[in-house]
Amino acid sequence: MKGGLTLSLEDYFNFFHSQNPSALTVTCLNQIIFMHGFKKIYKLPKKALSDALETIGLVNPSRSTLQDNEISPCAFMTVEDVTADLEELNWQECCITSIQSFNSAHDHSFSSSTTDGASSLKPAERKRKRGGPAANGHS
Repeated sequence: MKGGLTLSLEDYFNFFHSQNPSALTVTCLNQIIFMHGFKKIYKLPKKALSDALETIGLVNPSRSTLQDNEISPCAFMTVEDVTADLEELNWQECCITSIQSFNSAHDHSFSSSTTDGASSLKPAERKRKRGGPAANGHS
């Protein structure tokens, strides 16, 4: 460990692969315990924290999906796709009625909305420029 009170990604990565808690401080071991969803352990020796960490399924800090090419930058999601993803995460407290996607590849903006369960993609409405015919009272 390089020192300091905050656990760095590099320190966690090294700990994940070595499973050697002796290189980390009690504070850093507590940070690992806390970031895995457990309460910090106070007033116990470092050995107790090490034992606790052995029972936790540690999260691999490597990004295994970084090289995957499954998602295209040109792909658009429908309201149904977003709703299904939110249901998968158990986030149903929000009612999704529309989504807006921005695609820099083609410099277009599309909206997807639904009123009766059917979604459609349509170009987003453009804002009127100030000083146009509508702004001057002309139609």
